[in-house]
Amino acid sequence: KVWEKWERYGFPAKLAQEAMLPRLANFVAQYIESPIVSSDYEAEAAARSKLRTDITSKYDHLEESLQKATFPRESVTIERKATTGEPLITGDILHESAATFPYNDIANQMTIDETELFRQISIKEFMDQNWENEQTGPAVCSLVSRYNKISNWVAFSILDIFDPREQLKMFIKFVKLAQCLHELQNYSSCTAILGGLSDASIARLKRISTILPEKYKTKLNNLKEIYSPINGYKVYRALPVTPVCLPALAVYLRDLTLALDGNPIYTDDMKTAVNFERMKMVADRVLEL
Repeated sequence: KVWEKWERYGFPAKLAQEAMLPRLANFVAQYIESPIVSSDYEAEAAARSKLRTDITSKYDHLEESLQKATFPRESVTIERKATTGEPLITGDILHESAATFPYNDIANQMTIDETELFRQISIKEFMDQNWENEQTGPAVCSLVSRYNKISNWVAFSILDIFDPREQLKMFIKFVKLAQCLHELQNYSSCTAILGGLSDASIARLKRISTILPEKYKTKLNNLKEIYSPINGYKVYRALPVTPVCLPALAVYLRDLTLALDGNPIYTDDMKTAVNFERMKMVADRVLEL
């Protein structure tokens, strides 16, 4: 419809149709080859095929270049291995005392719970900052709420103990938990734990920093450096993401906010030329998730 409008009223920047056709072909080819994120693969593939047919039937000289564009594969299958051992913790682990279970069991359960929340996210929640509203971005809002809940849970669990030695043990347990989550590539929950350990109420406990064993200081500082926002989270962005990971959502919401707020929707004053670079920036960030 946009192209038909341009044909009728003129192309942006007064460009000729001949100059715009290669851009159209490039856009259609990129669209055809981009990953299919819709749950209905066949319907999405059919829509892309129809677009190619419509374009080539109208501009037959574009057929050769568009026929080279190939559809992405339907899906990636990850083999799930059977697990044995102790029964998994049931229910929301955050409702339990942090001292009730071993830290590795807590990490496993947190990862299971958070994975289910990530699976509920619709791609629409990342469009037009829909994540800022519970009605338009319910799953993302749930994850943000969970992040805050985890951080508060960490701080409360430490502050609820009055014995200095037991308090130190609890602090060390959360350092181990953060390290375990990091190794599980649950970057989301790991950053939430680090947020709790960095809370102002915990930072005021000078005795913990004074008597904390050096090896745990080193572990904690290493984790903080990995998830540091310095240089646009450069170290974090280099972390492995295969075979699967739970990303630090806050990093991508920050990127999306910068892309949406920092770039105009249109590239001309008449608002006829859509800023495809802005759209591409948003798509790149979303597809990373």
